[in-house]
Amino acid sequence: MTVQFLTNHKNDDNYIGEKLEQLFEQSEVEIFIVAPYISMNSLIKKMSDFRVGKIRVLTRLSLHDFLTNASDLDAIYNLLELNHVEIRYFSNLHAKVYLFDNKQAVITSANFTPNGLFHNLEYGVLVKDGIEQISQDLSSLWDRAGIVDQQLLLNIENELLTVGAKKEVASTVKKELDTANKKIINPKMSHQLQSKVNAINETEILDEIEALNIVIKQCNLSEKNAEKIRIVYEMIKRNIPEEVREQCAFRYSLNNNKANIACNIMNYRLFLLPYTKENLVQLIYPSEEVENLVSILPEERRGNSEEWIFKSFNCEILRFTMDEILNLNDNQWQSFKNACLMAFYGKRSRVRENNIQVNWTIEEERYFYIHAARGAKAKGIIMDNGFLVLKGSMAAIEIAPSFPKTQYYDSRQQLIMDKVPTSEDLIALIGKPLFEVWTALCGMIEQKYDMEHLWNNGGKAWEYEYKYRRCGKTLCALYAKENCFGFMVILGKHERTKFETDKQNYSLEVQKVYDETKTYHDGKWMMFELIDTSLFADMEKLLLIKRRPNKK
Repeated sequence: MTVQFLTNHKNDDNYIGEKLEQLFEQSEVEIFIVAPYISMNSLIKKMSDFRVGKIRVLTRLSLHDFLTNASDLDAIYNLLELNHVEIRYFSNLHAKVYLFDNKQAVITSANFTPNGLFHNLEYGVLVKDGIEQISQDLSSLWDRAGIVDQQLLLNIENELLTVGAKKEVASTVKKELDTANKKIINPKMSHQLQSKVNAINETEILDEIEALNIVIKQCNLSEKNAEKIRIVYEMIKRNIPEEVREQCAFRYSLNNNKANIACNIMNYRLFLLPYTKENLVQLIYPSEEVENLVSILPEERRGNSEEWIFKSFNCEILRFTMDEILNLNDNQWQSFKNACLMAFYGKRSRVRENNIQVNWTIEEERYFYIHAARGAKAKGIIMDNGFLVLKGSMAAIEIAPSFPKTQYYDSRQQLIMDKVPTSEDLIALIGKPLFEVWTALCGMIEQKYDMEHLWNNGGKAWEYEYKYRRCGKTLCALYAKENCFGFMVILGKHERTKFETDKQNYSLEVQKVYDETKTYHDGKWMMFELIDTSLFADMEKLLLIKRRPNKK
């Protein structure tokens, strides 16, 4: 048998992604793709350019996969829109096979995703013998598989909007997802499961409060430390960036009469508590910013835990006492957020399941006056034993020095509800001419996109933020301050590639903003200060890069 070994951690002719691209380009009659997970990649982008007459795609469909970004619904939409592509599915598919003209096949661990093709550590073999047996088996599976059409994808998309609006990790609503799956996606199994497999019980999913209580009991924490660990957990959780939360896996574990709660993105640890008998807390932190912890951490703990090595980004796992966590300032929490984003955009290998149900809702977060006479206020939530500050000024910290800085008792006096501006408020702020431009831009967006509309505080630079989001992902945002309004679009790595390919067709002003905008690890945050509608055509093109319109 003729076999060629393939991998993607060596820069040679055996690189999986590059070998598949060669075979795609050489095929003339038919390509058969078998992969459970599919997301936008360079081969999909070139699919219409390949000369092959027919492409069959066998994948799996699951709301959980789409909600956790294991698969990308937009990528499947793009494939289905091509006339020579057919897509079918099995609910239990896990194989990855790429068959070319019934002459060659790549059998591999790599999914049809950028990470699978180019980034993860994957293996595979290119075989040229025994192809008839592979072809016959795939054809038999194809005949029994479920058919994917536009209506099915639309039903999935609508259900994702409903579930995604809860801003919860997919597995925390697993029962609801399973029920929705059965209604929308008719389960298609390739074979009868063995009874031994069916007998395996899923790990019980606990509410986060129950999980914390298990940790407190198993670790024999004192009443004082029990309260601290609840506050520390809440503080860490609330400082995980919103765009990262859907990829987080929260898990509790019991080992040798000890218990802990950990949060990971794929294989990357974000935090774990408590760690070891000293009740230390593990926290991810950027290596380049460790020195800003000199006033918090002793030197012997300003180094990485030996068991954690991040090869694709520069972070470390540091160990804190709970008191040290309570004393982190805003800049240090921002460093933690940066590290979470690095893990989020790092090379990832597998999705971890949750066994903790996490409450991400923020309705209880409000600004409280903690000292009316001094005008000090802080943003946080009411807990059983006090007020947990999530964001506030040093003035807020100094109000009650006898308490831990995260707790305030009788000093809170007035609850301030967030205020949504009216049209009159906006006209008074930015002026009527700019308000008309604002309204026109919103109309253009809402004519093509069905999105959530979210008002937020505009931070230090702006008075208000008006964000368009869907399934936890931001399309764009408008900002308002005195006599000025801005329009922001964030272009990630692949979106920047699309823009740069077509850059010369944008106005010079847009090109200038693009060139002058700093590129961060999560993309270019392009801000346009609009004074009229002259750039609307360019804004519409930028949104098309971000997402295809979903209004017919």
